[in-house]
Amino acid sequence: MYRYNDDSNTPFQHVNRTLWDYDAKAVKSTTHLGVYGFTAEQVRLGRCNYFMGAFSDSVILRRPIKFLELEVDRNKVFHSDDMEVVFTEANFIKEVSMAELKALFPIYASVFDLYSEMVASNFEKEEAFIMPAIHEGRRLENLIPSIGNVELPIHGIAHGIRVERNGNMLCQLMGVNNRVVRPFAYCHDFCRENDGTDPEHGLRAANHIEAHREFYKFHFGLSETEVNLLKFACEHHTDMVRSDYEIVNICFDADRLDLPRVGITPDPNYMATPMGGMYDMSLQRPNN
Repeated sequence: MYRYNDDSNTPFQHVNRTLWDYDAKAVKSTTHLGVYGFTAEQVRLGRCNYFMGAFSDSVILRRPIKFLELEVDRNKVFHSDDMEVVFTEANFIKEVSMAELKALFPIYASVFDLYSEMVASNFEKEEAFIMPAIHEGRRLENLIPSIGNVELPIHGIAHGIRVERNGNMLCQLMGVNNRVVRPFAYCHDFCRENDGTDPEHGLRAANHIEAHREFYKFHFGLSETEVNLLKFACEHHTDMVRSDYEIVNICFDADRLDLPRVGITPDPNYMATPMGGMYDMSLQRPNN
């Protein structure tokens, strides 16, 4: 696990900034908001805004950033999506140098070099850094592998990305608020113990959300009712065809529309929404 700090402080200006002691062996959150970080997989997929934001934050603040390597117990993680991981505590391993970052993420080597020049100039070359970095970022967008072509765990990040995309599409077509879609996309399989048969994983996900209810309300801007709908959708996404709740049905279909990744063709008759069924039928239409 990795994260960055504004020198010795947590980076975000809009929350209570915390001083980090790099001589300590561990870090622990004292609030329901947790500690944020990211994985190498998230960076390599090109989804981790938290990672790329480190460099722009540093330029804006005109202070160097520190990248850190942390060791996090799986049981201490209470949220993970395509961009970040949130956890309650972690062991501090080391500060990661720019050379080590280049070895970890060679596709971003030119960005690291530009940033190193910026720091060496004591941030006097701000304008010279920004435009090349923007152009480089656009170039890299074309090099990041498509999520549909990356070999990842069946229920991993790429699945969550596609579920979120499907859910947002259905919400837009049906005129439904999509706030529940993103947390569902990354939470419904979060508590899986394997990629095979695990009938209780939905219930575990619902219980997990309840245990961290205040985080999900704050992080995703959910109401109490929406948290309850999120829990219901996660608990029943594998044992219920449709429910009485439109957003829950959209979540069900968003997940089912990604079944082709495991060689299963969804049955339009078992989709939870008419729009999901129509979209599924269009996927099955033979190409002429």
